[in-house]
Amino acid sequence: MKKRLGPYLIVEREAEEKARKALEENNKRQVESIRAELAQLRAAAGTGSREAVLKVLTESEQRVKADMAETKRFSNHAYDYIKTKMTSTDFDQALIDGWDIVLQSPDGYVLLRKPKL
Repeated sequence: MKKRLGPYLIVEREAEEKARKALEENNKRQVESIRAELAQLRAAAGTGSREAVLKVLTESEQRVKADMAETKRFSNHAYDYIKTKMTSTDFDQALIDGWDIVLQSPDGYVLLRKPKL
């Protein structure tokens, strides 16, 4: 019986390590993105122009809304699924909530699933 569980545990640990590394990379990208937006905001504030600051804030808000709109949810008789970008907060929250990564695509999308209760 242990021989049958061994390979499964190795695959599970490899998947967990892959997910952890993907999360680390995602976090790094998010930090860099936030730093860039803050630099733009500082530059706009330095001009003393209210319009420049509002423009930067509006662009940031639109970017966040676009990221949020990329999340799709669906289900079948056994699982609930989420398809989203790895850079979205929905991805982070799904990992925290215990969703499993099923597929990752090179364009940054990830498919997660969780068994129905």
